[in-house]
Amino acid sequence: MSTAEQKAKHAAYQRKYRQQPGKRQIRAASEQKWRKTTENGRAYQALCAVRIRARKLGVMCDLQKEDLIPPKLCPVLGIALQRNCGGSGAADNSPSVDRINPAGGYTRDNVRIISQRANRIKNNCTDPRELVAVAEYVASAYSLEQLCEMAVSGG
Repeated sequence: MSTAEQKAKHAAYQRKYRQQPGKRQIRAASEQKWRKTTENGRAYQALCAVRIRARKLGVMCDLQKEDLIPPKLCPVLGIALQRNCGGSGAADNSPSVDRINPAGGYTRDNVRIISQRANRIKNNCTDPRELVAVAEYVASAYSLEQLCEMAVSGG
């Protein structure tokens, strides 16, 4: 049997296998459900996404799955954090990974889990009360000396 015939035979076998719900497909579906429905699964998905972003940005990532389990309330706005299951995109109260210092990496001391809304407010604010809440949050996370140093360095 030639190499081309072997490749064709193998390709036909793979097509046939993929059409049948076998063990691999069932296990993959089970893992997908686990990732979407359990706290550890969602933290695992978030960790995978953070690692990809860190690799793209060329920054360090020392986070573990346990570091990305969100709190019940957003520490900035005080709203309940809830993952947007079934919807497209993140809702305002969805948990979001926030790098306190954008120039830093995804490290335990530089990352907080806050709401998607609070994370967006850092870029564009419409309600001054929300901006004050974000300012109080940042002020509590850093000393005055660190804030001044970041302002001077542009980070």
